Amino acid sequence: MWSVVNLVDRFSDTYDFFVVTRNHESRSDFAPFTSVKTGSWNDVGGAHAFYMAPGDVTVAAITPLVNEIEPDGVFLNSVFSILVVRYLLARRRGLVKRIPVVLAPCGDLTPGALRSKRWKKLPFLPVARRFGLYSGLLWKASTEIECEDIRRVFGKNLDPMIAPDLPPREVLPGFSIDRKPPKISGSMRLVFMSRIDRKKNLEYLIDRLSSIAEGGIELSIVGPHEDARYWGVCREKIRRLPSNIDVNVVGAVSYLEGLKLLTENHFFALPTLGENFGYVMLEALAAGCPIVVSERTIWGHIEDRNAGWAVSLEEPEAWVEVLKSCVAMDRNQFEKLSESARRIAVEWLCDPGVEAATAKVLESAFGM
Repeated sequence: MWSVVNLVDRFSDTYDFFVVTRNHESRSDFAPFTSVKTGSWNDVGGAHAFYMAPGDVTVAAITPLVNEIEPDGVFLNSVFSILVVRYLLARRRGLVKRIPVVLAPCGDLTPGALRSKRWKKLPFLPVARRFGLYSGLLWKASTEIECEDIRRVFGKNLDPMIAPDLPPREVLPGFSIDRKPPKISGSMRLVFMSRIDRKKNLEYLIDRLSSIAEGGIELSIVGPHEDARYWGVCREKIRRLPSNIDVNVVGAVSYLEGLKLLTENHFFALPTLGENFGYVMLEALAAGCPIVVSERTIWGHIEDRNAGWAVSLEEPEAWVEVLKSCVAMDRNQFEKLSESARRIAVEWLCDPGVEAATAKVLESAFGM
């Protein structure tokens, strides 16, 4: 998770980080990492990292790891991660020392995220609340909206601290608008880059594109196929798109490959059902890609800054009109939007208040 990478990068001079995570990329790729050792500590960047095989993510395995480290505090990402739940169970049973715990939901509690796999999440939450699994935590929200999500699910009297997700120190240093492909009125290169699952809502984008039968559109779909059934639905709709739309299914790529693809496209689209931050949107802006996203992100101001559009998912016709305007846009118009997009990203990356907010959370939790 980039939030973890950036946390370590920015605060390793103050804190010693021990990261416990799984030894594979995602739910769609269980191949173990080959550059690190599974089942032992590795020095990675500014942290010590322990990579667990899927079958080892148990309370019995996590408990001795935590007791070996004797941490001053624990920082958890996600509400539903198996690793997080297993640690909280060990904590609830008194198997690990009672120490401060920060929990960042990372978008897990948005209404859209809760609708995904609701058959599993919705029965779990009341049981977890009754069992006290999430009691006594310091909640970290990325935005005021996420604060409300936390209160709605876990109690209106909670007082989460707000700290925007930490961006990297820089993205594409030395970027120039000259690196973008020429934009010709009547055509565009569009990229969707995210996990392929219901929350990211690729199907919605395909449905909107199906209404555009004029102009040349190249759509690149980049990301791991984490929901095979959902991807099957998307693939069938791709097959029925108008002939003026060419689709390139790229799959999962590395971070640097992703930045290269963003640079090689004109626009970025993500009709997500909900995000607490969305690193890929910041990366798209840094790559000079004006963004077309749902209103359920922190980038609702983007149209005012002339760097994209935040369009309600309840207005599919508006999505079609925005996408058509992207096709029709000429080079001069596009370059103005692209420059604005890059400028917003640089401003965000340089904002000292973002790091200061996270520092305040850590100091409040761990008493530094």
